[in-house]
Amino acid sequence: LASVRARYAELEGEGRGPRGGDIVLPALAAMHEGNALLALQKPAEAVPLLEGALEMQERLLGPEHSHALATRNALALAAKASGALEK
Repeated sequence: LASVRARYAELEGEGRGPRGGDIVLPALAAMHEGNALLALQKPAEAVPLLEGALEMQERLLGPEHSHALATRNALALAAKASGALEK
C-alpha cells in the first residue's frame, strides 16, 4: 500500500487532475491486489489494501462510482472473512 500511495503522491505532485486517467491507476492497482489476496484466502492482508483503495477512489471518483462500490463490497467480504467485524 505504501508504494501505491507513493505513486499517487507522485502523480498528484505532477498536477494531474483527480479524474485524469493515470491518477486513478494506483487506486485500481490496490483494489485488484486486494481482490487477489481475498481470492487467495488471505483476507487479513487484503483489508488494508482495500481500505486504501477505497479511500483513494472515494476521494478521486466519488463514493457512488462503480469502482468505489465494488471495492467497498470486497472490503466487507474481506473484513468478514478475517474476523475484523467481530472486533
